[in-house]
Amino acid sequence: MFNKAMSLMPQSSEPAILLGLSLQQSGKLEAAAQAYAEAIRRQPEDLRARQLLERLASVTQ
Repeated sequence: MFNKAMSLMPQSSEPAILLGLSLQQSGKLEAAAQAYAEAIRRQPEDLRARQLLERLASVTQ
């Protein structure tokens, strides 16, 4: 579902953020970090994606 949304909205960070949140809740932290990084790649100015990635990094250190 998220992958389909990401392909339909290639400039939007939102599908990648939602994927990251879902993965994080499932305990798949590395995959969540990759999804947040993809959100930042899509929209570098997205503060929410940056905060989620930073928060995840601080928890996993």
